[in-house]
Amino acid sequence: MNMTLKAVVSAAVLATLPMVVQAGENRPVTSAKQIVGCYERINFSPELMKQLNPVEPWIAPYQWFCFEPNGKLSSMMSSEYEKHTAKELRSVLGTMPTPFTYQYVGNNSIRISDDAGYERYDWFSYFYTEDKAAPDGTVVKKGTLVMAVPDPSGKKVIYWRYLKPLK
Repeated sequence: MNMTLKAVVSAAVLATLPMVVQAGENRPVTSAKQIVGCYERINFSPELMKQLNPVEPWIAPYQWFCFEPNGKLSSMMSSEYEKHTAKELRSVLGTMPTPFTYQYVGNNSIRISDDAGYERYDWFSYFYTEDKAAPDGTVVKKGTLVMAVPDPSGKKVIYWRYLKPLK
C-alpha cells in the first residue's frame, strides 16, 4: 500500500473511532520499540464488546500478549481470568511456541504476521494519553494500547483491541 493511500486509510479509520477512543486523546505508535511489553486485553460489557467487535474471531474472552524486543509476539487466551504480571506472563509464554512476529510498517501501523504466512494484519495503533470512562463505565487508563484492524476498503474498523500494559 503506498503512503498516499495509507494516509487516506488512516484518516478514514480515525473517523470511525468509537466514543471510548477519540482522535485528540491518542498518541500514535511510531515505532515497534514503543509497544515492547506485555498486555492484557480489556473486556468491556458484553453489549459494548458486541458494538466494538460484532464478529469475535478469538473465542476466549481473556487474552494476554507480549511484544518482545526481537519482533516476536507471544499470546495466550483463556475462558477464565487469571491475574498476571509481565514477568509471570513472560515465564508462561516462554514455554510456548511463538509463531507470530510484529513490525512497524509506517502510518501508525503494526503488522502482525504468522511465521507460516497464512495470517497478516495491519493494526492502526495508538496509546491513550489520559484516563477515560467507556460508555459501560469501564475506565480505560492512560497508557492503554489501542489497536484497530480496518476492513479491506480502509473505511471502517472491523476489530478493536484495547490492551492494558502489565507491570
